[in-house]
Amino acid sequence: MAEPAAAEPRSARPDRKKPWSTEKSSYTLNVTRDIVRSLKALEIEIVELQRLEATGDRGHIEALKNKKAKVNDLLDITAQGALVCSRFESAAEMDAPSKFFFSLEQKNGQKRFIHAVRTESGDLLSESTEIRKQTVSFYSKLYSSEWSGAQVVEDSFLVGLPKLSEQAARELDRELSLEELHEALQRMENGRASGIDGLPAEFYKAFWAVIGQDVLDVLRDSIQRGELPLSCRRAVLTLLPKKGDLTHLKNWRPVSLLCTDYKLLSKALASRLTKVNWTKSEAILVGEWGGGQPTLPGGLAWKRGGFKYLGVYLGTNEFLNKNWEGSVEHVKGRLSRWKRLVPKMSYRGRTLVINNLAASSLWHKLACVDPPPNLLANIQALLVDFFWDGLHWIPQSVLHLPKEEGGQGLVQLSSRAAAFRLQFIQRLLTGPRDLVWRAAASGLLHTVKGLGLDRALFLMDTKMLDISGLPMFYRGLFKIWNVFKKQNKGFRSVHWLLEEPLVYGGRLDISGVTVPALSRTLVSSGIVMLRELVNVAGSDLSRAEDQAARMGLRSRRVVNQLLHRWRSALTSEERVQLMDYQHTETGPAEDESFPRLNIAPDLDGCAGPLLECRSEGEMDFGSVSGKLLYRACVKVLNKKKLSGRVDTPWRSVLGFNDDVKPEWRA
Repeated sequence: MAEPAAAEPRSARPDRKKPWSTEKSSYTLNVTRDIVRSLKALEIEIVELQRLEATGDRGHIEALKNKKAKVNDLLDITAQGALVCSRFESAAEMDAPSKFFFSLEQKNGQKRFIHAVRTESGDLLSESTEIRKQTVSFYSKLYSSEWSGAQVVEDSFLVGLPKLSEQAARELDRELSLEELHEALQRMENGRASGIDGLPAEFYKAFWAVIGQDVLDVLRDSIQRGELPLSCRRAVLTLLPKKGDLTHLKNWRPVSLLCTDYKLLSKALASRLTKVNWTKSEAILVGEWGGGQPTLPGGLAWKRGGFKYLGVYLGTNEFLNKNWEGSVEHVKGRLSRWKRLVPKMSYRGRTLVINNLAASSLWHKLACVDPPPNLLANIQALLVDFFWDGLHWIPQSVLHLPKEEGGQGLVQLSSRAAAFRLQFIQRLLTGPRDLVWRAAASGLLHTVKGLGLDRALFLMDTKMLDISGLPMFYRGLFKIWNVFKKQNKGFRSVHWLLEEPLVYGGRLDISGVTVPALSRTLVSSGIVMLRELVNVAGSDLSRAEDQAARMGLRSRRVVNQLLHRWRSALTSEERVQLMDYQHTETGPAEDESFPRLNIAPDLDGCAGPLLECRSEGEMDFGSVSGKLLYRACVKVLNKKKLSGRVDTPWRSVLGFNDDVKPEWRA
């Protein structure tokens, strides 16, 4: 047996921690410097171009516009940081400049400022230098190590503790992998404060293909050396006020802002420690099981009716209704706390309270299960009454429109629920390949009309499908899907070309052309998608005799006509794909991306200035945001009420043209 290679001395290995910390600091510093330097240079150029603008030179005017646009982009980046610090996601979320909200902002700002602190002896310190010294001293003592260093105490503590098996220990001690880090990174939330290096999780996600291997090398080297990079050993400590006398530092809650690479490592290691806790687990038996109930591990017992998972009750209808018990009273309670302040609040302020404090408490459950009938309508009435605090000046359907379209952006619960269902379909069709619940959803969709299809159902005219056998949640998916127009865009992979439906309004549905009830004949013969047709009639769709035998038709002439029409429905590129598929030894990859779809609200028969779709027209379903889906749902669900309604009665009186849009202002 060959002698093992000698381990490389620790001192001989290059230390990767120092350049890693240095490069991160340099990146953050350089980005800030670049923005400041670019702004200063652009301002100088703009001043010069403004002087030359008087000459009337078209080139100077265009250059001036471009420079101003670049300045606005840089200022937007700077402003975004201020918005994050103020807990707003966008400037549109801010309230109008009412006296109440200015006072509230000032009050909250003063709360986070330490005006004075008391020492252990009770003396009051108000000088900023003394406050800083006392704060550092207090938290240094609070976080100081309490380890005595006595070996006897340590040995007595470790005696009798349970130990891991050798296999479990090897599993925990295995070398860190790039897949582990990437999986941990994907589980990290966006929009979180960064540490001392200023690099948030979004930075790592955007540049993981570039820096992923470097991060892995640095962390592996740190584990081998037993010391993390300097940025991972430092934290920015910020203090948040608690209840009580704020001159006592114990009434301030310390929050540590850690660097993302440190959180990435800890998340990857923590995932190795996760295991099923059988004492906190529940199981429910679904469907008929021959031979009795299966035996569960860890003493786990079967439950009846349903169980609670991540705060949501799942199971029978009676069990599902538990999700909504007390919902009306809960919303009433939240609104009642603001009732006395309503007269002092602007309309924008009232909308913020309703959308962010009252209605938002329903989102988690509304995204998972359907509410009982009339529940959302009853809660919606409470929200609208709170908003108006008296007379209702405009119709409710207009109130839900965005502020720039003449509404107030007041949330409509039914449209929000519809947007959640569209986002579910979006993830089902275009989400990650390893989506854990896709298999369960596909199993349910396979039962629709006996077709045996799952995601391919959404390539059909779903209005023609019988979905009565599906659970209520899935019936709701098709209900909202049916009020949108769909259009296939772009190139199809071989896999999804073969999955193309031949029945119920699919692109290759030729029913009613030659053979009556063709869809029923194809379904009964087990030919509902192009793959099954190709398997019988060949890649060139020419084997009419085999196709006639499979469909149970005697007339080869009719079958030849059908095959000709199917060939005509395919593009020349798709026919080439089918011929190439015939000559390949391996089948097409099943993990190909779903065909690109564009969707738009179906507003046929309705029109008017309030139904103009500015950004909600044709939307790429794979990338459209939840915000745009919600806006589209508001218009399509209220289209009859908004149809023909003028946006403002003053347009004809004052002679405004169509480019001028009404907008509420404080």
